[in-house]
Formats: sequence, structure tokens, C-alpha cells
Amino acid sequence: MKKTLIFFGGLLTLLLIPMGVPPMVIVGETVPSQTHYLPMQLNRTDLLPLLNLSSTSVERGNSLTVLIALRDKNNASIFYEGIPFFLWIHDVENNVTSSLVNDTTTNGFYNYTLETYFTETPLHKGNYTLTSQFNVTGIGILEVSSSFEVVLNPSAKVLFLPDYTLIDFLKVDENFTITINMENVGAANAFNVSINIQSIDEPVGLIASQFPIKIPLMASQTTFSFNFTVNPTRFGLGKISFLTSYTNAEGISKLGSFSINFRILPRLIASFSPETELFSGNLTKFNLRITNLERANFTISYSLTSDLISFFTDLETNKQLILAGQTISKKVTGAVLKDGLATVTLKVIFFDEDGSGTAEILIITQTFSVSTSPLNVIINNPNPNQWLLVINLLFLVILLASVVILYFKPQLRNQILRKFMAPSVPNYELDTENVIVDGSNVAWERPDNEGKPNLKNIDLAVSTLKQAGFKDILVIVDAALRYQVSNIDEFDKAARSGKIHVMPAKVSADQFILRLAKERNAMVLTNDLFKEFRDEMDDIDEKRIPYTILNGILYLHPLGKRRNE
Repeated sequence: MKKTLIFFGGLLTLLLIPMGVPPMVIVGETVPSQTHYLPMQLNRTDLLPLLNLSSTSVERGNSLTVLIALRDKNNASIFYEGIPFFLWIHDVENNVTSSLVNDTTTNGFYNYTLETYFTETPLHKGNYTLTSQFNVTGIGILEVSSSFEVVLNPSAKVLFLPDYTLIDFLKVDENFTITINMENVGAANAFNVSINIQSIDEPVGLIASQFPIKIPLMASQTTFSFNFTVNPTRFGLGKISFLTSYTNAEGISKLGSFSINFRILPRLIASFSPETELFSGNLTKFNLRITNLERANFTISYSLTSDLISFFTDLETNKQLILAGQTISKKVTGAVLKDGLATVTLKVIFFDEDGSGTAEILIITQTFSVSTSPLNVIINNPNPNQWLLVINLLFLVILLASVVILYFKPQLRNQILRKFMAPSVPNYELDTENVIVDGSNVAWERPDNEGKPNLKNIDLAVSTLKQAGFKDILVIVDAALRYQVSNIDEFDKAARSGKIHVMPAKVSADQFILRLAKERNAMVLTNDLFKEFRDEMDDIDEKRIPYTILNGILYLHPLGKRRNE
């Protein structure tokens, strides 16, 4: 009995422990660890604004990193946080000034990566000045400037720039035209410029292929554009991979590659409604109907989610084939938790034919009113003895259940404890506490409502990995992700705070991730197979941790070996 009471008390303690603060992810140190503070009394002579450039000269098409900070003039180790600042760029030759960063705040150091080619207006050859102004309350404006020059590569340098890297939500038999731009941003001619197809993962439906594209000569600072069309004939997730090449004046061949991804998704219509009025504390059933409007069969899974109703549905268990023109009707049961306006959302996931990829294709949201059931109304003057009897019975049931779990069902007991303590922990421990998150891959796994990469996926991944026991968590993203997200300010804030580490432009994040994984004996959270690097590394599968994001939960699927196995 003593053991039972101890276990029961421990279980209640577990249930009452509040959730902890989400962990911070340290992805590298810009400055030594320090305490940031803002003294109560400041004046202009105390403060030194900084604006340092990674270089005073940058080739057109490359990036330039700007380091912005507000420092204590008398103590170089103190940097002030939360100070609003602005950043402008001035084109000296054309006498044009434009804003780059508006009304943001420093976080110790602020790193801003200026893409000299991918700014809103491409930077031409010439001189530029960057100016940052800090708006310090009670003091006024502090300003600092620095200059740099955009130069041309003395040789040829050709950039291959498709209009799209992801073609989303295409329809079957729908023509879609894609433009690929090529520009020689070098100072010399480029010869034998070409683009050819490396591979096609169907369905894409490339029409009247004009590849390879060949240009005998591209003069310096010239641009060439061409179009091609796709017309997918069936559903699925596809990709076209391209090979690029050109030769400079020295006769050296420059090889490269890029890819365009496609999601060709079927048309569905759906509806759902409750069978009866919704009362808190009751079970309810929703009638769900999903109709396939296409002339083809495919597999889907579905689930209902709500803030006030707990539905007994799961995307994996509800996976099924839906035939052409078919309507499936289902009853989905849920427990109504409390009164109010219940927002109910239907999510449908489409699985491509070979099962290698999924895409969320249908989200319908409706609002329903939940009220208190007449049968559950509490009597105004209940008998105190009735309340005492109910409490005693409840305690007795919990106590008996604890005894059964403790003495007769150790396996069930362990499952319950794992459920409370670590719902996302894998069923075995890995042989390292280090993990690198492929941030771009995670952000694209479940795009936001605009079909763009979702930075919240990265926070979810970090939280799950922390629960799984990883202590050193590093998040790395491609430079291109900044221009693909819906909210660039949110991206920049994450980069400044150290939650993510942004690779320089034109540097392969995948290759750097694998390099760090080898150096740090780290796992890699990603669904990328890294096919192009398997000749260099033979243990990629042992280091990869694939994952699934369902209903706001990230599930880990570790492939690595067990610890001490």
C-alpha cells in the first residue's frame, strides 16, 4: 500500500507539473557569451553605433553580410538590445537611396545579408553606401555609415534563375509556362552556355521539349530568357532537375544544377455537419462527405480537428482509396470539451502514386455553437453528503486503478508514463545528443496558408527534439529561404536571435549539414535523401532522422542504431 500511495502521489505530481519554456536554440556564437543590459543613465558619449561589412568589395551576384550593433563606448563587451534602427543603401553613381530594413530592433548583434543580385533592384557595378540610424529614447538619432563597391568578376559568371522553384497546386491537363533567365554578371564573355535536363520525376508533362538550350556566346552584362511549358496528365509530386554549364575565356568549364518542384493535386469537395445539437460533456457524431471530382483514383487520408472538440480521427488510420467520381461518407466521433464557439477544421492529405510524398490539398473550417446540456445542469442547493460520496468514489476508483497499474500491468504503466512525459520521444535512444535540423526542408514540409515555407515547423521540430533528449540542436537554412517565406521580418528576427543559421548565398546548405554531421557525430532531422552526396558519405541513412508532421505534432522516425547496441 505504501508503494501504491507513493506511485499515486508521483503520478499526480507529473500531471500537475506545468509545461516548461520552449528551449532556445544556440546555432553559433557571434560574440562571447555576455549579459546585455541598458543602464538607466545614458548619453551620446556612452554609445558607439557599429556597422561593419564582411567586405568592402563584392562581386555582382554574390552576397555581403552587414553586422549592425550599438555598443557601450567604455566597455566593448556590452551591446544594447531592443533599440529601433533603420538601414538604407545609397547608389552613389545614380544618387538613389532606398530602404532595406525599417523599424526593427537590435538583439545584441543584427546580421543582415545583402544579396547584391536579388535585391529588389539588381545592383550594378559601382559604389554604394550603407547607413544605419539608431533611435535611442531620450537621446535621439545615432548614425553610422560604411561603403562598399560592387565589382564584376574579371571572368565570365552566368547566373541561372528560374521564375519558380516550386510550382504549387497545378491541375491535370493545365498548361503552365515557366521562364528561365540567364545573365552573365561577369566582365568577360561566356561561351557555350547550356541548360539540359538531368532527370524528370513524373508527373510533370513536359511539352515539346526544346532542351538542351545552347547559346554560343553571352557578352558581359547581357541577359537571355526562354520559356517552356508543362502539362501534367496525372496527379502526383514531380520535379525537373537541370544541368547547367558554360566556358569562360580561359577555357575553364563551369558546371552547376538547379531544380523545379511540382505538386499536381486533384479536385475534391467536402462537407461535414453534426448529427445533433452540441452539448459540453457529451459525445457527438459528425457526418463527413468527400467527393472526388476527377476521372482518376487516388489515396487520401482525412481528419477533423477543433479547439473545443476532441475527435477520434487520425490521418494515417483513415487512409483509403477514393475512386473516380466517388463520394465517401463517414461518421466521425468526438468528445465535446466545453461551451463556446467550436471551430472545426477538415484536413485532407493526398498521397502520390508511389507513396513517396504527401500534400495537404483541402482545408475546410466551420464554426458551431456548443451549449450546456439540460441534463448536466447542477442543482442550486446540492446535499453536501452527495458531494462527499462522489469525491470518495472518485478517489477509490483512481486508487484501485493505480494499484492495478503498479502491480499487474507494468507494461501499461510504462506506456502511460511515456505518454505523459514524452509523447514525441522515439522508442529507443540514439548514440549522440547532437542533432542538425535541415531548416529549409522542415519549413517546406507543411507550407503555410499562402503555400510558402512555414517557420513554425522549425519551432515544432526544435521542441520535439528537445523532448527526445537532444541537447545540442543546430538549425541551418538556405539563403534562398529568406525570399520564399511569407514574413521576411519574422525570418530576420529568427536569424538575429540565433534560432536559425543562414548559409551564405550560393553555398549548399545540404553539403554543409552533412559535413557538420560528420565532424560533430550528429544526427540530421530531414526528409531529404541527399542522393547527390551518397558517393561522398556512406552513412547518411544512419544519421538521418525522417519525420512526419500531422495535426500540429512532429513524429520522429529515427533510422540510426540503438545506444550500446
